[in-house]
Amino acid sequence: MRDPKADRLRILHMIDAIDFIAQHARPDIEAYRADPLLRFATIKQIEIIGEAAYHLTKDLRDAHPEVPWAQVMGMRHRLVHDYYSIDLQFVFDVVQTYAPALRPQLEAILEVLPPLD
Repeated sequence: MRDPKADRLRILHMIDAIDFIAQHARPDIEAYRADPLLRFATIKQIEIIGEAAYHLTKDLRDAHPEVPWAQVMGMRHRLVHDYYSIDLQFVFDVVQTYAPALRPQLEAILEVLPPLD
């Protein structure tokens, strides 16, 4: 059974990963094609978001259906298991659209979670 007390920490991990992505985001996909370090660092942060989401309690995920949990966890699965055929457009879409949209949803969840001890 997953520890509900760890939910806050997992959400914070997700927000940290989103902030990393935002800090290093580039305005066009060609920057990711040209810079393997940027590409791999970004992919790793997306993986962290999905892994942290997977480790949240089911109760928390069920209480927040506004968050596309299945897609968040699925993107991690796709990046890890299909590493040899990662669609860079998919990564770029996460950077430009999906990660920024996820952050305020996670912040709203933090507001209702108990603080860390």
